[in-house]
Amino acid sequence: MFIYIIISLLLSLLTFSKESNEIFNQLVFDSEIKNDELKYFQVNNLYNTNNQDLENQNQNNFTINSTADYKYKKIDILFNNLKNVIDQYSIISFDIFDTLLIRPYVNSKDLFVHLENLNNATGYAKSRIEAERNIRKKKLYKNEEITFDEIYQQIEPKYKWLKEKELELEYNSLKARSFLKDVYNYAIFLKKRVIIISDMYLSKNFLEKVLRKCGYNNYEHLFVSSEYGKTKSSGLLYNIILKELNISPKDILHIGDNLRSDISKSREKGINAFHIPKVVEYLFELDPRIKEFYINHSDNLGASILLGLLASHNENAYKNYWYEFGYKYAGPVIFGYMQWLDEKIKKDGIKKVIFVARDGYTLEKVFNLIKISDSKTYYIYFPRKIAKKCLYGQPKEVKNSRKEYLLYLNQFDLNDNNLAIVDSITNKYTSQRGLLALFPKKDIKGYYWFVGKEKFKNLNFESYQKDHKHRIGDLIELFMTAPTPPIDTITNGKPIFKEASNAEIIRIKLYPELSNGAIDFTLDYLKCFSILKSFFTSEMLIEWVNIFLYTPTEIDKNMFFTIEHAPNDNHSKYFKLFNHWYYKNGKTINGNMNKFRNKKNFKKHKKALKINKEFKKK
Repeated sequence: MFIYIIISLLLSLLTFSKESNEIFNQLVFDSEIKNDELKYFQVNNLYNTNNQDLENQNQNNFTINSTADYKYKKIDILFNNLKNVIDQYSIISFDIFDTLLIRPYVNSKDLFVHLENLNNATGYAKSRIEAERNIRKKKLYKNEEITFDEIYQQIEPKYKWLKEKELELEYNSLKARSFLKDVYNYAIFLKKRVIIISDMYLSKNFLEKVLRKCGYNNYEHLFVSSEYGKTKSSGLLYNIILKELNISPKDILHIGDNLRSDISKSREKGINAFHIPKVVEYLFELDPRIKEFYINHSDNLGASILLGLLASHNENAYKNYWYEFGYKYAGPVIFGYMQWLDEKIKKDGIKKVIFVARDGYTLEKVFNLIKISDSKTYYIYFPRKIAKKCLYGQPKEVKNSRKEYLLYLNQFDLNDNNLAIVDSITNKYTSQRGLLALFPKKDIKGYYWFVGKEKFKNLNFESYQKDHKHRIGDLIELFMTAPTPPIDTITNGKPIFKEASNAEIIRIKLYPELSNGAIDFTLDYLKCFSILKSFFTSEMLIEWVNIFLYTPTEIDKNMFFTIEHAPNDNHSKYFKLFNHWYYKNGKTINGNMNKFRNKKNFKKHKKALKINKEFKKK
């Protein structure tokens, strides 16, 4: 409560002079809010090697003040420990999958589900998994490892044509694990002998190409189980390596994620081993709400990809709260919406797409990154206030308003008879109806994240979110805004901005970071997948955003305490964005009575609330 009072007092004095901006930046962008109440995690005995405690004893137990602190202190400790251990050995061995390389899925078998969906090959994933299982059973007493060719000899004939496509998707989607890339480069820098060992059915030649693509060079040897018919998990591949290189096991440090094949079996051979958890395991440890979300969506390909990308990003350098918030929440929402939009635009054959300011600011940027349609986009100001003047009032006033606004629109090439207008949320379709009033002979179709229940005759539109039960509109409008004040009017063909209120200034300053995070999510997706197809449903994205809305952390509450929004056209009244976060037993922090919005929905998330309570106790 004390921090809330301090923030309120500071903001009330905010004049946005140079000194005020410094105060603001400290409040909004400080990634290490110090608050004794925020004790999320106790880290104990992180990683051990053979009878060797890799943690300094005074680092075994520490309390941290934010997830950012936790994440990067843990990585720093782990990296420093690894460096210290690497210094002691002449040969450093790395596992490949989930260690040097990571896939953008929670479950590696989701690659087969993805391939099935991309190629409309119903039943492929099941057949591919069964083929691998069956060939392993057949070769159980001959060889320990199978090959990629053998899998496709076993698969149903109608799916054999997907063999090269699987390799293509595997190659494109595999990325370097950033933290382990640093560890690998450190070993190379010290001129250690570096070897790479993998239990994998893929060929050595293929893995060499992937490693080279991901920047892993200068290693001495690559040992792949499919080449030898022996595996790490049995221990026999380690025997082959020791004999082939004529080296002592005491000279080797092996680094990997699998507790059996990388740790236990190597230690049985006298090799020292260092365990690195999978990126997804680390993500789930960092935020139990995410693990619960995945449990509820484990059969959802979109959820697997979303969390796979987030897990990979999770080990990158932390920028600031708003960037990470944009990447984690706004990024998937905007990406899913724009993928859906692009499919609709292409299907409807529309060549010119209007993104309504301010909501269309980041939407247009993401759309232009991913679009497969040959449409051209325009970012146009047409707020409700101006649109209403073009629709309602005295005939002379309406005529003058339309004339003034057409002077502005004439700057854009909107000569096509078929146009699209894109916005976030609408109840009255004001902008779309305003454009139709200006261009009565054109076919103008609206595309929205969500629309209200009110219907208008002869209005052509579609919405991404179909379900009216879930209301996340306030958050969507934060995701889909712009770093500019609202428009007051348009004069002589130019938009005139309103003087920004304190609430707008806060949004204007934080939004570039949020937007950059959202755009980077799309860029990371594009780095993994060359073929785009929509797997992010609005239903899944709503459930994803709900883990934030219904179970905010204390840091979330602190950062959003200053964020307000204006529900009216004139932007004259502002209200706290998530007022219900700051209630306790129906009372606000200043004692006023109020009720939760979406009370029914809130009750549905008691389980999530319970999870968050446990999360805070740790």
